Amino acid sequence: MHGCAFFHRRVRRKIILKYAIDIYPDFEINVSVSLILEYEEVAKRYTKDLGLNNSDIDDIIDYLCRIANKHLIHFLWRPYLKDPHDDLLLELSVEASCDYIITHNVTDFAGAERFGVKVITPRDFLKLIGRLP
Repeated sequence: MHGCAFFHRRVRRKIILKYAIDIYPDFEINVSVSLILEYEEVAKRYTKDLGLNNSDIDDIIDYLCRIANKHLIHFLWRPYLKDPHDDLLLELSVEASCDYIITHNVTDFAGAERFGVKVITPRDFLKLIGRLP
């Protein structure tokens, strides 16, 4: 899901996320404390660009926390990847037994396959599941 579509309007954000979850019931949202804090920090940096305020961001984060699978990370092998913010995604992916990390920054996750996690672009993933030709 594109970030701008998700955050575009306060009223639509829950509808869009709920719609995506209803369409793709085989997909789960997984979060950890560090990932939620990262989302909050980044989103609040762009409130003006998104046309939202801090309260709107708090509502979105609260919604994600309500619907997501929550994971406590009990291992830290940091630094493993080039960017420590990417390490927290890799750790969550391993803890949540995810098959894929879907990102435009595939090269930033070099080595993730050693943990049994495949890293692919959104386009390649949509092709894989038959949503794109």
